[in-house]
Amino acid sequence: MDQDNFKIYWDEKNNLARSEFKTSALKAEEAIRLKAQSIEMLNQHKNCDWLIDIRKATDYPSPEVRIALTELARSTQSGKIAFLVVSEIMKKAAYFIMSLIGKEKEVKFFITEEEALNWLK
Repeated sequence: MDQDNFKIYWDEKNNLARSEFKTSALKAEEAIRLKAQSIEMLNQHKNCDWLIDIRKATDYPSPEVRIALTELARSTQSGKIAFLVVSEIMKKAAYFIMSLIGKEKEVKFFITEEEALNWLK
């Protein structure tokens, strides 16, 4: 993973963008890199669906992450967004951020990758 905290990549098999997080309490420079890599992905794959795995992220998103995600969502277009979560707290945190930026209708939460991929298809 990028600096062992997050990774963003294109999933050729499922034709979607993926993000995996070890923590959601990224430092400022990591949040800036997260935003830049996400924008690059969305510029390469317009209106793509996105699978965001936060099952390993047990901490509440840092202010830097919340700001970066808010700016990202307001400045780009994506398709549906599926979150993989195991914690109710993380689910609520992600939904709160998505609702602030008006994306709550494009977002769903899943425990298994199989369920998420089926919804994204």
